[in-house]
Amino acid sequence: MKCVFVKAKVVTDEDGMYGIEVDLVDSQAKYSSITSDRDEIEKIVKLINNGDVSICHIDDVIEDILG
Repeated sequence: MKCVFVKAKVVTDEDGMYGIEVDLVDSQAKYSSITSDRDEIEKIVKLINNGDVSICHIDDVIEDILG
């Protein structure tokens, strides 16, 4: 079984908060309004991109970050 890793980027929401957009195989997932701290969200995105997070685990990773 081939493992597919996601790539994430910072997005700015309409309310001025920052979220994460993740490129999946055939689509994208967006996690909105995570924080108002740009530095914090950039660190999270860097961890996701450097940590080889698989598609099947990205929801859990985001949930752990928010928890």
